[in-house]
Order: sequence, then C-alpha cells, then structure tokens
Amino acid sequence: MLPPLDAAHPTAAHPVAAELTAVSLGGAIGASLRHAVYAFAPIPDLEFVLEAALETLAINLVGALCLGLLYGLLSVRGGHPLLRPFLGIGVLGSFTTYSTFVLEFSVIGREDGHLAALALILGSLFLGVAAYQLGHHLATGPKREKTR
Repeated sequence: MLPPLDAAHPTAAHPVAAELTAVSLGGAIGASLRHAVYAFAPIPDLEFVLEAALETLAINLVGALCLGLLYGLLSVRGGHPLLRPFLGIGVLGSFTTYSTFVLEFSVIGREDGHLAALALILGSLFLGVAAYQLGHHLATGPKREKTR
C-alpha cells in the first residue's frame, strides 16, 4: 500500500486517478524499453526459442534487480507517493514480461523436454529472487543487528 497523501498535495483529491496516470505513463516507457531490447538483440524466429528465453530471462533479472533497488531506496529514503506506482508497477512491471516467459517455457517444454523447461522455471525463480535481494541490499546496505 502507498502511504497516504498529504491533503495539501495536488494529487490528494484524486489519488486513484493520479496513480492510474503514473502507472500508465510508466507502462508506456517500460514496454518501449523492452521492445527496444528485443529490437537491438533480435531473435531471428522462434526456432531459436532457447536464445529468446535467455533474453527474456536477462530482461526479467534486470527488472528484479531494479525493483529491489527501488523498493530498498524507498524504504530508506521515502519518496513521492507516485514514484512506486510509476517506476515499480508502470516502468518495471511492463519492462519485465511474465507472459513471454510462459510462452517460451511452453515451447521449450514441448520442443526440448520437460527437464529443460523445469530448469528455466527454477532458474528464473531463484535468480529473480536473488537479483531482487541484491538490489534491495545495494540500496539499503548491510543489515544492522538491533541493540537493546
């Protein structure tokens, strides 16, 4: 949940509309960035589905790292109430791609077998969590033990 907006803030009167606008603008940017990555590193066709899956994995790992950085920085420094919807949901949510991952997983499972598909799923999951944790750690620094 987002922190409540200060009543004097210009978006306080219509917070849902402001968040929707922030997510929409961020989504346009994130989707465009993902398209640019695919355009500059094109996969000739779906015959190279493993290469495409690795490209998607790389995009998703960069997104997870950036999300960890964003949420870590926001937890330490705070920020504008629309920053998280704009960057986290909008830009990074549309930059990363679950639907393409599922398509590639399905094709790999059909063409290369279930073991390859399972490796892709588990690798994506564990590497994604690790990338998020790394980003969060880089943003917040080492955990300090609580003193009594």
